[in-house]
Amino acid sequence: MDCGSCAAKIEHVVSALDDVETVRVDLALARMKVELRDDGDATRLAGAVRALGFTVAELGEGATRHAPAPQKPIWQDPRLAAVGIGVVAMVLGAITQSVPLYVVAIALGGFYVFRNALSSARHLHLDINVLMTIAVLGAMVIGEWFEAATVVVLFAFAEWLEGASMTRARRAIRDLMELAPPMARVLRGGAEVELGADDVVIDDVVVVRPGERVPLDGLVRAGESDVDQSPLTGESVPVHKAVGDEVFAGTVNTVGTLEVRVTKPASDSTIAHVLRAIEQAQENRSESERFIERFARWYTPAVVAIAVGIAVLPPLLGGGDWHEWFYRALVMLVIACPCALVIATPITTVSALAGAARDGLLIKGGRYLEELGAIRALVFDKTGTLTEGLLSVHEVVGSAAWTADDVLEVAAFAEQQSEHYIARAIVRETVHREISPPAHRMRRVEAHPGAGVEAHIDLCVKAPMIAGIGRIKIAHQHDHNCDHDHDLDEHASHAHEEARILVGTRTLLERFQIDFTGLDDEWHRLESHGSTVVGVTRDDELIGIIECRDTVRATARDTLEALRSMGIAEIHLCTGDNAIAAASLADSVGLDPNHVHAGLFPEDKVAILETLRAKFGHVAMVGDGINDAPALAAASVGIAMGAAGTDVALETAHVALMEDRLERVPSAIRLGRSTVRIIRQNVILALGIKAVVFGLATAGVATLWMAIAADMGTSLLVIANGLRSGRRA
Repeated sequence: MDCGSCAAKIEHVVSALDDVETVRVDLALARMKVELRDDGDATRLAGAVRALGFTVAELGEGATRHAPAPQKPIWQDPRLAAVGIGVVAMVLGAITQSVPLYVVAIALGGFYVFRNALSSARHLHLDINVLMTIAVLGAMVIGEWFEAATVVVLFAFAEWLEGASMTRARRAIRDLMELAPPMARVLRGGAEVELGADDVVIDDVVVVRPGERVPLDGLVRAGESDVDQSPLTGESVPVHKAVGDEVFAGTVNTVGTLEVRVTKPASDSTIAHVLRAIEQAQENRSESERFIERFARWYTPAVVAIAVGIAVLPPLLGGGDWHEWFYRALVMLVIACPCALVIATPITTVSALAGAARDGLLIKGGRYLEELGAIRALVFDKTGTLTEGLLSVHEVVGSAAWTADDVLEVAAFAEQQSEHYIARAIVRETVHREISPPAHRMRRVEAHPGAGVEAHIDLCVKAPMIAGIGRIKIAHQHDHNCDHDHDLDEHASHAHEEARILVGTRTLLERFQIDFTGLDDEWHRLESHGSTVVGVTRDDELIGIIECRDTVRATARDTLEALRSMGIAEIHLCTGDNAIAAASLADSVGLDPNHVHAGLFPEDKVAILETLRAKFGHVAMVGDGINDAPALAAASVGIAMGAAGTDVALETAHVALMEDRLERVPSAIRLGRSTVRIIRQNVILALGIKAVVFGLATAGVATLWMAIAADMGTSLLVIANGLRSGRRA
């Protein structure tokens, strides 16, 4: 598939089949997505497409399912040989003025053109091949053999060049799709076994030797090495990996042998999420592309109607001879082709998406590229975005009956399954203090995004005693009545009761009407440090507070300055943290205090985004993707930081920065603006050159070979210009 008319023809034919519910042909990836009716016949569908002159292959499973259709090397394209012989015959014909040689040039150069034209005409589909065939036949009828041969050979050669350019763009995406190796070396029974990546299960151990790609996501179990993550994240320097570190499928092990315990199946790895996101990107076409497709449906028939009028009306009205006006009409038919216009947007968009993904910037479609180019205001989350997100517990204060270790034990029990930064800091601190988790059974855990967590646990008690949590004291009495080393079901003689634990912000605790008496002064003291403070409750009693501290990103101030220099009108900070911590951060990174919003729940962030969208039209939200999903979805463009390995970020954000680098945000916006600028240039080139040649044809100045050179030259110019968008972001 070389141009938009190919995709349009396939859609036109396939959609008319009784078996087909819906069809969408993607020119950029040379793929067709079809929904068949219950009794639909896929064999008949494939036959209809083959009858149009295309080959059909059903997509397989795994990585190749998300990749563009396989492409032959450009030198194996049979069109190249036909064009080469056609050029030789045309040149010899021009030297000898031999009509038979012109016929050979026309027959060979136009073989694929005429075949496609016949197929299109049979299905009543007006495309460039039909227009070109009419023009060539018309030139032959009026005896313009040289021009007929020139037109068809130049057109065929330009079509081959266009196909080669599209192949290059598709290959760039396909290379990205095939990062993860299809096979893995798995340890089974003390021996290494070669298995397909899809056959490896969670907790299997795979061996990755130096120079090999990691086949699946996992944690390093043994070994130490530097891993090149640039294919996935764009990081230029290999990252050192040791026991316990996370590695991603598709990355390259450089120096040492690693044993990796698999944590995700191949279908759920980070690279699989990237593939699905890129596949989804094809559904999110830009408004420019949608408009041009609608415009092209009317443009070609309108120009053809004008050409017919020019061929017939002037001679009938006595304004010239038939030969002259018929020739002008043929020139207009050639220039009527909308190929350059239709391909102006998708080639630019696909090239930009592929180049961005290669640099660790995952954008889910041309729609969001255009939105990035139009952004006028940004909203930043705090923790993990403007800060490093590597919180550490700095101080723990317990109430009169609870020690600091008791408070940490309760908090860690509730937070042990959470991936939030505060949760990880609390759990790390319990490990550091060698505090063992209690043996109680968790009934349920409910997350309050952006605010905290609520955990309900099952306590086994012997009435009328009240149980604590593990070794935690309640009123300085231990519960000696339940052996937590045994399953609770074994204690049939014991009663069971539920305890509720809250770990969260002051705003969350106030929502549950928690009494702060006794720790209120301590809470304000810790907040005055500019720290993040969370409270811990058990059965609505505030048992302690925990102070966590974070580090501001070194690049935060420079990034915000870069955004302002790009013309971003307003930059806001929206956080669930306390006002003092938010104000301290804003001061350190140079944010306007009037644009700082603290103590927010996710719905509050969404409300602020909606207000900014009403004011500016295009607003981006930058977050960590863990608890910012509603805000990321509500923004014109949701940008997730450090998305590698984070399923939530890859699923919810419109743009995912695979590497944890804040300075990539301005790069993403620059890419969006550059892409929009190139698309506009391409549309102006496509329409402008056609308008000039159309005017020359009306005046009788343009010739057929000038028209074909202008038409296909414009297509190649548009492709070359569009491919510039794939340069490094």
